[in-house]
Amino acid sequence: MSRRFVTLGRLAALCSILVFTLAACSDDDGEPLAAYVRTLAEVTTDASGQAATVTPDGGSALRVTNKVSGLVRDSLYRVQALILPDNEGGAAVRQLAAVLSPFPREVAEDKRRYDPVDVLALWSTGRYVNMRLALRTATEPHAFTFVEEGTDNLPDGTRRLRLHLYHDRGGNPEYYTRETYLSCPLFHYADVLRAGTDSVYFTVTTYAGERTLRICYGE
Repeated sequence: MSRRFVTLGRLAALCSILVFTLAACSDDDGEPLAAYVRTLAEVTTDASGQAATVTPDGGSALRVTNKVSGLVRDSLYRVQALILPDNEGGAAVRQLAAVLSPFPREVAEDKRRYDPVDVLALWSTGRYVNMRLALRTATEPHAFTFVEEGTDNLPDGTRRLRLHLYHDRGGNPEYYTRETYLSCPLFHYADVLRAGTDSVYFTVTTYAGERTLRICYGE
């Protein structure tokens, strides 16, 4: 079954579209907290719009054992999840928060915006490049996407995809700092890049200058 990949277009949506709190971690008798795991993950939904599976980064798909409904049917979400795995291939989901994850696209050079951010973490999990950013901001939303800057054939026979984080601060003054997660999907390049051979060069403009992460595609 094909699934739609649900993406969000602006930072404001990150805070409002998908945030569920579904269970308690401890009871009134002071029992120890359950062994919940907070992780970036993918969630698939069934034909009724209920969460069917949750796949933590670096792990296998787990069957969702509690009811999480109200989502787009037959879709794939990129989320930050709080889950309680069991020993039978399932997991109870306590929280889901949507992670901004637009597909890379071409943007005309005169339309590109690379306002700086503070990078707290930047890493690859095979299907995505992930980042935790600190935004210097006020009250208006910031706009993000991922700019595809081209693919090069290198002298050693490998290919290199160049991506750059698009960030438009929207004229916000830098009154305070707010943290956010973003994920850049890479899995749709499977017909262009060879896993384990070709590379992705991912660039972020920071207050200290440009920072580029070289990633072996598919790893």
